[in-house]
Amino acid sequence: MTRLGLWRTAVDLHLEELDECINTSVHVLSWLMGSDEPRFPPEETPSWLDVTTAWTGHEHALANYGAVLCNRHWVLSGGKIRPEAPWFARQQRIIREQGWSYSRPAWATDVNVLTGHRSELLKLRPEWYGPKFDMTPREVEGT
Repeated sequence: MTRLGLWRTAVDLHLEELDECINTSVHVLSWLMGSDEPRFPPEETPSWLDVTTAWTGHEHALANYGAVLCNRHWVLSGGKIRPEAPWFARQQRIIREQGWSYSRPAWATDVNVLTGHRSELLKLRPEWYGPKFDMTPREVEGT
């Protein structure tokens, strides 16, 4: 099976999912850091709250993840810079200056979580994710 990891999966994302992950990362990180802009979406749905809870205490890792996503967007889009890229760099600097510790969330390397995430992506775009994940839907469902 392909090596699993949140950062590895970010490299394999399709441009549309990449955009969604960047937007989510910006909103969650700004909310966690108490920033006024950009703000958390008005509807605090369970999925948004789950994502926020999952990243709580791992703001530095989320800022790095957002930077990775923006860099990948730059590659996939043919050099278009996401406006969020400098924002993530600023957040990384602020976090370092404030001495926040760096820790990746445990779920970022949890095989069950990552396999489930890849399974959902594979169902969404089998033609894109199938070759990248080196697995079939049957293999994913069997894990």
